[in-house]
Amino acid sequence: MLPSNIQYYNFFDTKHPVIDFGLSKFYSMDNPVLTERVGTLYSMSPETMQGHYTTKSDLWSIGVCLHMMLCNGEKPFEGKTPKQLVAKVLVGDVRFEGHLWDKISADAKGFIKKLLLVDPSDRLTANEAIKDPWLTSEAVAATQSSKCRQELIEQVQEGIVRYADAGEFRKLALNVIAKKSTSEEIFELRKVFDEFDTLNTGTLTLAEFKAALTRFNYSDDEIETIFRKVDVNQTNVINYTEFLAASLETQGSIEEYRLSEAFDQMDSDDSGYISRENLRDLLGKHSSEALIDKLMEEADLKKDGRISYEEFLQVLSSEHRQRVSHFYNESEQQLSIVSEEEVEEAIATDKVLEEHGLLSTIKESIHSLGSNKGSNSTG
Repeated sequence: MLPSNIQYYNFFDTKHPVIDFGLSKFYSMDNPVLTERVGTLYSMSPETMQGHYTTKSDLWSIGVCLHMMLCNGEKPFEGKTPKQLVAKVLVGDVRFEGHLWDKISADAKGFIKKLLLVDPSDRLTANEAIKDPWLTSEAVAATQSSKCRQELIEQVQEGIVRYADAGEFRKLALNVIAKKSTSEEIFELRKVFDEFDTLNTGTLTLAEFKAALTRFNYSDDEIETIFRKVDVNQTNVINYTEFLAASLETQGSIEEYRLSEAFDQMDSDDSGYISRENLRDLLGKHSSEALIDKLMEEADLKKDGRISYEEFLQVLSSEHRQRVSHFYNESEQQLSIVSEEEVEEAIATDKVLEEHGLLSTIKESIHSLGSNKGSNSTG
């Protein structure tokens, strides 16, 4: 079960069909235990990963979905690699960190924890879950949409400020992703943009931008600086795509398939790399060499005159890491960028997987996925 499996037709609709039963199985009391490891890693239960599970695994997935729905797409377990993600799921340490969780009730967080218990025998059953106080309380029904709207606007404001301070290549890539976003992916952001766009022109003027951000106690000079940095096309207005690019990450981490699509679009000659010529094609013939130099300087981490998919992902990573060291692995022709903390985390990850007898299985699965970006290069 994934959040994308749950559909709705409009904001006021109370019927929510569930779709995509491709990996589902008919439940039978005669054969209640399943053994096939299938699903999407971040929503799979620990016992599903271990290949011995029952219907309790669905309750785990519902807990993952609820966590994401209440915290704007943030997953309860995330890792930089599949191994790290699996290890975190197996440990099952759910933490409600960040200001978004400050506004979520203790009942809601307690309900999620009862669904995300590693031991299936401790986890809620379906009958117990539907009787949980959080689902039956009047507080849930009384939740006001205006409060949710204000929280989203705060998140958008924070996202815009972070985007303003981002590098030029990162901004360019986010604009490419924004242009390819579907209406479903940016439904809530569209409503925020329309609220900011008081003149209904489809763009935001500096005056409209100031009116939207003044409530957050920025000075006029600060707001104007942010405005100029978000206006990457330098048209003296912020168009819808620029607004989306600045606020996309408030919806949670951008899925890798969307990052991959953006890389493929920027790699217009399908070489497996983004070159100076690709950037010039994307930006237009009148783009300056100084801008191209700046973009390459930011993203060409190996300094070989081209940008690989691994480098692209590194630049698009949500956090800039401190005390970073660069290592170039000649045998695999890949750039590995790691910190001391990441080395310690990798060791701890392998230890958890080994304790559960999954280390070799995960390594084999990752190896079998094999081909990485750049393998189609003719060089």
